[in-house]
Amino acid sequence: MSPKTVFVTGGAGYIGSHCIVELLQSGYNVVAVDNFTNSVCEDGEAPSLKRVEMITGKPVTFYQCDLLNKAKLREIFLKAMKEAGCYQLVYSSSCTVYGNPQYLPITEDHPTGNITNVYGRTKYFIEEMLKDVSAADKEWNIISLRYFNPVGAHPSGHIGEDPTKAFTNLMPYMAQVAIGHKDSLTIFGGDYATKDGTGMKYSSNVQVCANDNREC
Repeated sequence: MSPKTVFVTGGAGYIGSHCIVELLQSGYNVVAVDNFTNSVCEDGEAPSLKRVEMITGKPVTFYQCDLLNKAKLREIFLKAMKEAGCYQLVYSSSCTVYGNPQYLPITEDHPTGNITNVYGRTKYFIEEMLKDVSAADKEWNIISLRYFNPVGAHPSGHIGEDPTKAFTNLMPYMAQVAIGHKDSLTIFGGDYATKDGTGMKYSSNVQVCANDNREC
């Protein structure tokens, strides 16, 4: 039996590149697409994908995609999947769909929609669209994985989180202070309901996120 092929959007990104490693090492073929919005290109290619191939010893079929090219998008997304008889979709969503939580800890069935930012609203809208697609056509198998704060890097050290734009995430900030790219780390607030009074967020190792995507 020939290996199954998995199409990964955002394949040059932080989570995407780790997912590709897991998929290749599990025997899948991978086709990736990315617009390089959050990547630094080298000779027209993303270093993360070169490093994925180095880690796994397997090639990645890659397409660069302009999101304004509607004809290209049609070729590679939902309509094309249906025409090809592919009804399996794993959507990389976010904990931001919960908005301001009604209770803690947040459970999987916590209400969504009380969104506090634009990023969360886009994730929520896409989740709702996929729910409608699934309800209208029972052949679709769709799951949304709501990541909280993925952190870490591949054990090889070849791929990990290295933001190319302004960021506020704690872990890359700490890493840049540790290697001398930033002078100090500022902690905002001191009256949170934790043992030391500082803020706390749910975090998950990026390898766990990648493995969860593969298992789906």
